[in-house]
Amino acid sequence: MNHDEPWVVSDPSYDADQLNPKLKFAYWEGHRDFAYDLLQFVRPERLVELGSQYGCSLFTFCQAVRDFKLNTEINAVDMWSGDIGAEMSGEEVYALVQKTAATYYPEVKLHLFQMRFDQALPDFADESIDILHIDGGHTFEDVERDFTTWLPKLKENGIVLFHDVYSPIDQGSCDHWEKTKKEYDCYFDFTHSCGLGVLFPKGRYWYDKLEAAGFFKYYKDLYFYRSKYKYTQARFDELKGLYEERYLAIEQQSKMIDERDARIAADEKLVAEKDAAIASQTKLIEERDATIASQTKLIDERDERIAADEKLVAEKDAAIAEQTRLIDERDKSLADAHKIAEERLGIVQQQGNIILTLQQQNAEYEAIIKRHWMSRREFRKRYGEEK
Repeated sequence: MNHDEPWVVSDPSYDADQLNPKLKFAYWEGHRDFAYDLLQFVRPERLVELGSQYGCSLFTFCQAVRDFKLNTEINAVDMWSGDIGAEMSGEEVYALVQKTAATYYPEVKLHLFQMRFDQALPDFADESIDILHIDGGHTFEDVERDFTTWLPKLKENGIVLFHDVYSPIDQGSCDHWEKTKKEYDCYFDFTHSCGLGVLFPKGRYWYDKLEAAGFFKYYKDLYFYRSKYKYTQARFDELKGLYEERYLAIEQQSKMIDERDARIAADEKLVAEKDAAIASQTKLIEERDATIASQTKLIDERDERIAADEKLVAEKDAAIAEQTRLIDERDKSLADAHKIAEERLGIVQQQGNIILTLQQQNAEYEAIIKRHWMSRREFRKRYGEEK
């Protein structure tokens, strides 16, 4: 390539944001345009990234390789085990990274190594890497270990990018960058977006080319202000989108409220009609209650009359019972008298039979007597005359 070409400031868009809009607000977002233009300027054969997570920097490199049709091999090493308190698990993030790569960058020579950084070392020969991006652990010891173990893999005149060198929360990486700047003469850095250190540890070739291209004089500060502008614009667009969504939601809610107000009005009308019907029914009920009360009074009066009649009936029943008792007693007396009469009739019949018998006997006696007296007369007559 022609190494005397000028530095070109691009105005890229990043397709990965379509699948993951949060990349526009990642800590690395402010360095995307610089990294994009850096790949166009350097045109590396191999780039290795230690720590990718959601892929803000990774897909910036991929975008540049695709847009500029570079023959760059990109390698990303990360465990993708998930951050503490993150919304997505490590496997979910890894799946999203794979999907983004397959969707937007299928032609890019991209290799994902889901492993520890030290495990990936054997896959890369010494002095085979043009650009090394270190963004893994952020303690001093983590950064020092990654830098010292991977430095042999860097080519002569290779470039190392350190993220979080001005981080408000990762002091270890900041301290490591302060130490590194004292050990090497050829470097520069950005203080925005948690800071990005750019180191030329094996030769100042590219540093001089950047200087010759007017990068430090005209363009370095541009990326700071552009990142602030783009971040603000992205936030504005996000807020605008939220506003539009909320405006639409409010309109929908207003429509729903109007519909519900209409339903409420209809319900209120129905309630009023039902209240009128209830009032009418209440009036009917009160009238019927009055009728029932009047009927109840009549029933009570009739119950009293019935009670009086029942008392009178009871008294008459008692009188009838008394009369029945007297009748029973009289019937018994009559029965007794009838029995006595029958007994006396029997006696009379017996006496009549006796009298009849006596009369018969008396007649027989009279006949005997008569015969006897006839015999005496004849006797006297016969024998008296003889005397």
